[in-house]
Amino acid sequence: MKKESSAPVRDMKSIGRKLRLALLILLLIGLAGGYYWFRTQRPQQLIEQASQLAASDPEQAEQLLAYAIQLSGNSHSEAQLFRIALLIRLGNADEALGQLTMIEQPEALSQESILQLVQAANQRGMYYLSENLLLAAVSQETERLRVLRSLLEVQLIQGKAEAAIQTSKQILEEDSEDATAWRILGTYYLPQKKHVEAEQAFRNALKYSKIPQQRQSIFKQLIAVLIDQGLAGQARTELEQYREQFPSANDVTLQEASICRLEGQAEKGLELMNVYIARRKSAEEAAHHVRGLLLIDLNQNEQAAQDLELVINAQPWNYEAHYKLALAYRRLDQEEKSSRHQQLAGQYRLLRIELLESTNKLREHPDDVSLRNRVAELYEMFGNEEMAKMLRDGN
Repeated sequence: MKKESSAPVRDMKSIGRKLRLALLILLLIGLAGGYYWFRTQRPQQLIEQASQLAASDPEQAEQLLAYAIQLSGNSHSEAQLFRIALLIRLGNADEALGQLTMIEQPEALSQESILQLVQAANQRGMYYLSENLLLAAVSQETERLRVLRSLLEVQLIQGKAEAAIQTSKQILEEDSEDATAWRILGTYYLPQKKHVEAEQAFRNALKYSKIPQQRQSIFKQLIAVLIDQGLAGQARTELEQYREQFPSANDVTLQEASICRLEGQAEKGLELMNVYIARRKSAEEAAHHVRGLLLIDLNQNEQAAQDLELVINAQPWNYEAHYKLALAYRRLDQEEKSSRHQQLAGQYRLLRIELLESTNKLREHPDDVSLRNRVAELYEMFGNEEMAKMLRDGN
């Protein structure tokens, strides 16, 4: 009898276990459904609410989006981009940048969405945010050239010369006829005394540029590099072409006077510079420098010293002006002044060489803090406070 009565008990226990298991499964299904709802449906509801509030109450909309992103486990890129747009609108660049860094795969974002955000950020002067947005999109092939050109623009606005150079090279890999990229490379090569590279870059820029104002600037840069090389004939040819294309322009007097000097026509060059300086209440240092060189060539040393003193008062690092001033004072039998300027010329020349060499080293070792600080110090010595500050800030 006991055996017969125990069978129903076992059956009841079995049924109870199955019922509890079924309830557990239902509970788990319910929890999973709730979790799914909170991770997907609830964030979507919040995004829709934010969309409705964005125009009238962007702050509340941004908070809803922040909550939606939190619920989704930082996996909802649509909400993240929407929040960045609102933060830009609210003027909060730091939080927008922070939200960008939370995106797991920024390189997979829509390039068109990125470019729209960049346009909005640029309008508010948030160029560092724009740069980071564009760097996230640059690996995609579809709009790569467009992204690179936008990136170059914000790097130039920020004065990030080194970054702009690298971006220019990337642009030329995509489009070898980009005049702006060629011009930037030429501008980079010129102070490094890489005259052949600078000349070729400016010639390419001039070949491909269709913008009149840009062509004027490129012409003058090309003429300058030819003068630096002592190529008077080629410089004269480019000057004549410049005047042919821009007959109303009257902004190459300094270049023409320098060409006259190379051609051995110092008197003609001096006449041009006298007229040029007389027309201005305060001529720039470059004008007094050119006239000073012409006066030295004509052995008019007292007048040359006056011009060159003006130059070094404004540009104490100008070693060529110091060197020529030393020559003028030597001819005037003022040996003490001559010796002092000769010494300064040598010192600044060596510092200029150090700056070029250190800049190249820093490009190879960007994390070398002591080298970075030294390059910043040298830029400061040569009057480039902006570049020194950028280096110290680590940009």
